[in-house]
Amino acid sequence: MVADMAGKLRGTFAVLALLLLIADMSGSLQAAPPVNLPSSIASPSPSPSPSLTEAELLALPSHDVEIFRAPEALRVGDSLVLKIPGISPGEVTLDPLPELQEQGWLLTSLSKQEENQKEFRFEAAPLKPGTLILPSLPLRDQAGKAFARTNPFSLQIASSIKPEDQKPSEPAPLRPPLLLNFPVWVAFAGVLLLIALVVGAIFAFRKLRKKQLTPARVAPIKPVLPEDEEALAALKALETGGPLSRGHFKAHYFGLSEILKAYLGRRYRFDALESTSREILLALEKRQRLSEAALDRLEILFEKLDLVKFTDHIPIPSEGIDLLREARELVLTTRRPPAPAPILEPRLNSKENT
Repeated sequence: MVADMAGKLRGTFAVLALLLLIADMSGSLQAAPPVNLPSSIASPSPSPSPSLTEAELLALPSHDVEIFRAPEALRVGDSLVLKIPGISPGEVTLDPLPELQEQGWLLTSLSKQEENQKEFRFEAAPLKPGTLILPSLPLRDQAGKAFARTNPFSLQIASSIKPEDQKPSEPAPLRPPLLLNFPVWVAFAGVLLLIALVVGAIFAFRKLRKKQLTPARVAPIKPVLPEDEEALAALKALETGGPLSRGHFKAHYFGLSEILKAYLGRRYRFDALESTSREILLALEKRQRLSEAALDRLEILFEKLDLVKFTDHIPIPSEGIDLLREARELVLTTRRPPAPAPILEPRLNSKENT
């Protein structure tokens, strides 16, 4: 029995504790401070351009509206540019009224403002035919404050529908596709161009074919002279050229040396033109193709030539003539012997054979 009473007391205390906890939580919620929401969420911000009453609008200074650019005959849907003289473009914005479309006007966009422009321009399009009146519009500064207004402006707008149209309220039916005639001159020019291309291709083909079939002209090959004849001809040209008679000793001695080197190189088959005088003498001595007397004469000849070629020594004119004669005698004494003539066997007379 005591145990039953203890269990009931514990249950009662648990219920009381739960009730106290709930009361404490409700008191804390009531005492909690209100949450400050951002101004953009708590309440809508006031409009930067509050609408004006009619009395406030009429109390503003007024400016006339003039036509800046428009078609000669205004029709429904045409675009025209209007201007407000005396108002600078950078300090004003136009505040179109929401009921403009009901009154037959559509302010499409602001016209492009030019530099140093002293008037404000905007574009408008009439939506109804007849006499349309553009109502007074407020002009606001950059801060959105209205500082002036436009005077009402009226225009006579013609209808875009033809007077003889029996069903003006219905759209015109779609027209079938039109068959356009191909210009004759284009076809004629195309034919001429095609003929010109064909003729040009034929002409180019024939010219290329003719060029391919024409044999190339080969320059005649000059016969190569024997080395002795070439050397003697070069010595003759050096003698008649006259560098020695004009006092050009080095030119004469250099020419004489090159003629001898070319002759010896071809005669004894070695590269004498790229060799020095000493190397030429050693090569000839090694080959044993010249006699001792001829080698001595050639050595003396090269020594006299090199003395003038590589020093400032000025020889007497007669020495150059003597060296030219010495070089000619050297070529004549060392030239190849002539080839023996072929021996032809005599043919017997046919009568003798019979």
